[in-house]
Amino acid sequence: MGNLEYTTLVRTKDERINIRISPKTKIELEAVAELRGTSMSGVIHQSIVRAIRDERAADPKAFNEAVQRLEEFKLITNQEQVDSEEVPVFEDLTR
Repeated sequence: MGNLEYTTLVRTKDERINIRISPKTKIELEAVAELRGTSMSGVIHQSIVRAIRDERAADPKAFNEAVQRLEEFKLITNQEQVDSEEVPVFEDLTR
């Protein structure tokens, strides 16, 4: 048997989303999480990943075009925010 090399991929989750749900739905989501042995966040993450996978499989071309369009929009929007930010001016008080 040859030598195997293992690579660890570290993926960070930096983005957050906030959703509004009814108290009853939250309790039911907690029940799902408990039955699956995971957190509510884990259940939601699994659902999101499944939805992405399903949409990508249904129409890969349209999916990729939508992703590209949204990434370009986000880049433009982020650049506009950077361009519009005021740069603080510090007064020299030592004079």
